Amino acid sequence: MLDDYIDRDWNYFFCARVDTALMDDYYQNVGVKITFESTNLVYPMKISALSSQNHVDVFLYIIDQHKMFFDGAELIYANRVTPEELDHIARDLPLLSEYLVPEDYITKLKVVYTDPLDISSDIYLYQSPDDTEYHELWDPYYGSVAFGNSYLLLLLAYMLYIGIKKIRRKKI
Repeated sequence: MLDDYIDRDWNYFFCARVDTALMDDYYQNVGVKITFESTNLVYPMKISALSSQNHVDVFLYIIDQHKMFFDGAELIYANRVTPEELDHIARDLPLLSEYLVPEDYITKLKVVYTDPLDISSDIYLYQSPDDTEYHELWDPYYGSVAFGNSYLLLLLAYMLYIGIKKIRRKKI
């Protein structure tokens, strides 16, 4: 497996193992910062395919000067960090703030492989065609706010229907 990467002139490999026994409801993973020069941003999925037995959920958090993307990704979050936001991040998540400078772009992308055998290539990240921000709001009771609001809209429509029905009955 490593021969393929070596043939592509990959000079360094970094491996980490997460001890999930230490994780609890308050556990916060701030990531690992690895710095080296490269012309491409590549996430080596072929190696991940070897170590996975079930489906694979991949969440990538990318800090760059622009919004990033890869083929097949679902955009979860994209935001250019303002100086004010960086101040809040520094207060609430000091380790994360060490990775950021004002005007950096944070992009969160997701891809799900239902079968590790479906992983046939690495993830190649590239600059998105635009830097439009994307913030999906999440409600712990209803899921996404857009979905939760659709229930509210249905409720209002039903109440309006009942109200019109009562008015018509009074006229008869």
